[in-house]
Amino acid sequence: MFAIQEILVPRERERPFVVAWTRRSTGIGDVSIEQLGLRFWKWEGSGLVEITLEEYKELIARPKESGAEWTYSQHTVTVMEMDEEKGEAAVEIGSLYGPLTGAGIRYLLRREGGSWKKVSEETVWITRSRDREDGPARAWAQAPRLSFAHPVRLDALHPS
Repeated sequence: MFAIQEILVPRERERPFVVAWTRRSTGIGDVSIEQLGLRFWKWEGSGLVEITLEEYKELIARPKESGAEWTYSQHTVTVMEMDEEKGEAAVEIGSLYGPLTGAGIRYLLRREGGSWKKVSEETVWITRSRDREDGPARAWAQAPRLSFAHPVRLDALHPS
């Protein structure tokens, strides 16, 4: 809950959103919200309210009148790694504001004095619509781009 209450809510409190607490995927066939979702909430400006999977799916399907963004932005919170002995956790928050507009940020959290603290953060993925440059899309467009030390060439995956 630390990641939702202390990182996500302060960052996103200006607009309605839904959030899913998910388990880590085990592979390509394990990616749907029905498979991964553990708990769900919505924020409408005054506090988090727990909701059902069905209500979550209904809310994320609502388009905004302009159509370029969704009425409710969508966020997933996933514990990627946890070391109980060290009191450390890597948590990823994936955020989507509309089709192809969002980012994933991985946070390193550490338990200090009985409560969790954010130690660091790193953008691990980003996407943005080419035809949408205002609001949240502009903020993500200004974020650093991903780079890979060893880029994968798609043609290398399909030898002739």
